Amino acid sequence: MQDIEPPYTEPYVRWCERSTSQLMASLLLDFIVESLGYKEPY
Repeated sequence: MQDIEPPYTEPYVRWCERSTSQLMASLLLDFIVESLGYKEPY
């Protein structure tokens, strides 16, 4: 199973070649994840 986004991508890299709605969805998800205090396991 392949991840939707590779774990190593930075937010600015994910913006390339995306529509406004896709960009807003990504930013909203990033905001929600950060506001909940989620930490990625390394």
